[in-house]
Amino acid sequence: MFEPSYTLLALLIVRRFVFPEAVMILALLRLILGKGWVRLPAAAAFLIAGAMVATVFAPAMGLAHGAAYITAARWMQTGGPVLLLVPVGFLLVGALSRRRPWPWVEIVLVGVTLAFCALWIVAQF
Repeated sequence: MFEPSYTLLALLIVRRFVFPEAVMILALLRLILGKGWVRLPAAAAFLIAGAMVATVFAPAMGLAHGAAYITAARWMQTGGPVLLLVPVGFLLVGALSRRRPWPWVEIVLVGVTLAFCALWIVAQF
């Protein structure tokens, strides 16, 4: 009988229901609290992470039809965990600014990303 490992199950749950939401919340914090050009990459990260969250929850809301959903769902399936790192990249661009308040947002983002990458690597073996 097929019994997946707990690590693989944890990766699947984190990949769908934890990581995009965490990145979206951190991007929203940076978008609200940021000043100047720091808001632009935060807005891009928020929109991308929000699209990922909407793609995951669209079938539950009865919105799983249409060209936009089909394209987004295909990207989510074929992109793998690397696709989840795109909004992280946008959000980390804002870390280059000295005008950003609350630098702990980037610290939490790096910690969450490293934990996700470690879980991804452990699930490979």
